[in-house]
Formats: sequence, C-alpha cells, structure tokens
Amino acid sequence: METYSVGMALQDFMPVALSGAGLLILARMVSRMDAASGKMAYLGAGLVTMGGLSKAAWKLIMALSNGQNDIVALNDALFWFLAPGFIFFSFALWYGQRKTWGPRRRANIWILPVIVVALTWGAGLYTGLQMHDPTREGRQIWFFILLGMTTIMNFVAGGLAIWQARKQNLGWVAGLFALNLLAIIMLQGLARVASQSVALQWIEQLTNTVAQGAFVWAAFKLAEVTVTRLSSARPVEAVIA
Repeated sequence: METYSVGMALQDFMPVALSGAGLLILARMVSRMDAASGKMAYLGAGLVTMGGLSKAAWKLIMALSNGQNDIVALNDALFWFLAPGFIFFSFALWYGQRKTWGPRRRANIWILPVIVVALTWGAGLYTGLQMHDPTREGRQIWFFILLGMTTIMNFVAGGLAIWQARKQNLGWVAGLFALNLLAIIMLQGLARVASQSVALQWIEQLTNTVAQGAFVWAAFKLAEVTVTRLSSARPVEAVIA
C-alpha cells in the first residue's frame, strides 16, 4: 500500500497545474490556427488535466487518511482520462498545423480521433472486465493498454510541437519540448523501481515539476510567436536555418 505525506500530496498538484496551463495555452494557439481544431484541443487539454487532478486528489486522500482510504476508481481514472485527452489533443494540433502550413485538413475532423478513442476505451474495458482478480495485479492488461496509448499520443503531440517550433526557427523552444519528452522516459523508468522510497517519490515529483515547467514555458513562447505571425501580414512559416 502506497503511503504519502500531506506535503508530498499537495506538491503533486503543481505539475498538474503546469501541464494543464501549457495544454490550455497550446489549445488557444490551435484555435487561432483553426477554430474547429481548437475545440478538440480544448477538450483534450481538459481531459488530461482532469486525469492529473484525479490522481493528485487520490494521493491527497491517501495522505490525509494515512493510507486507509484507497479510492481505487479515483486512482484508476488517471489513464482513463489521459489516453483520450492526448488522442484528441494530438489530432487537434495536427489538424491545426495542416490547416496552417500543409494541405487542407479533412472536413470532418472528429471521425478518426473518436474511432481511436472508442477502440482504446473498448480494449481497456474488455480486458478489465475479463479480470476476476480485484487486486491491482488483476488489472494490469487494461492499464498497459491505456498507458501505452497515453505514451504514444503524448510523444506524437510533443513531436508535432517540436516540428512547429523548428519550422519557426525556435530551436531552444523545440529543445524544451524535447526535454519534457526525455523526462517522461525517465519517470517511466523510475516508476518501475520496485522499492518506491520516499526519497525516490520526491525525485519523481520534482522531476515532473521541472519537466512541466519547461513544457509550459515552451508552450507560451511557441503560442506567442505563432499567434503573432498569424496576426501579422508576414507568413507564419520561416525557413529553417
């Protein structure tokens, strides 16, 4: 059974807030690039933020109850929100970029991401319902399905952000997005450590906070430059040096 201090649980809200702020900034940018895609981006950002808040709330409840009040559904909600959130957000960013720089996007932008979300949730629900073991170990298959899709689409969104930053000669912004993706890899490695000591948990949370701080700053600068160039008479894209 995991145990957390109240201070650790409260600190876990910080990376959630930073991540949510960064996604909302990018969603606003996408809405300026393409209004329809912007609605999808806001939906994705909201779902991801809800997932992070559910996990942080679960951790706080665990800390306040000294590990005695384990609301499993609240903990599990993390990836049930993250997976569709990053799916919608990645597709929205891609469609917005196609509308701005590439060939025109498809007329109905919702069909493909909704199908992907339905298949992901369907696979998760099916495998989850097949498990008769009520323990956490009995829910590993659906967990890895959702975790895998979350990771893939997180990297897709990060890759698209890096591409857009480089396209506008914002190399250091692309570097911050890359740093965020590198931190995700590091955190997944740390999460596999069998003995989750208090020190290790603090390292994980502080690493995540720094990574999300880099993300929100990169999102702010990318959105600032993109919206400024969209609003001006100059073309948005620049030649990559």
